[in-house]
Amino acid sequence: MRGTLPGYVSRYMGDGVLIYFGWPAASEDDASRAIRTALEITRETTRLCAPSGKALACRCGIATGLVVVGEMIGIGSSQGHAVVGETPNLAARLQGLAQEDSIVVSDTTRRLAGNQFLMQSLVCMN
Repeated sequence: MRGTLPGYVSRYMGDGVLIYFGWPAASEDDASRAIRTALEITRETTRLCAPSGKALACRCGIATGLVVVGEMIGIGSSQGHAVVGETPNLAARLQGLAQEDSIVVSDTTRRLAGNQFLMQSLVCMN
């Protein structure tokens, strides 16, 4: 990425990454910056190929809400801040709903982003 979309990379988890926006300091455009970052990640990932030659794909989930960020846990490349709250779990569930090369955002994130992005509603049936 070009460094214009600052977020805090908390940790790498296998082939995933957890990025915070609004920590350690919040700003009014955190939701928009998270979406722009996800768009850039998706755009750049589609340009990459695995060693086998297969194109890479990504899925992004974005949620906005209260999170308590605590002490550093883990060692080496798995080290990151401990987080408590529903928001990271919601983001993980949204990521699981995303199709290849798409982004799923929570209702709160969508409202905070306003009309800056063209979004499509998802209907989930239980």
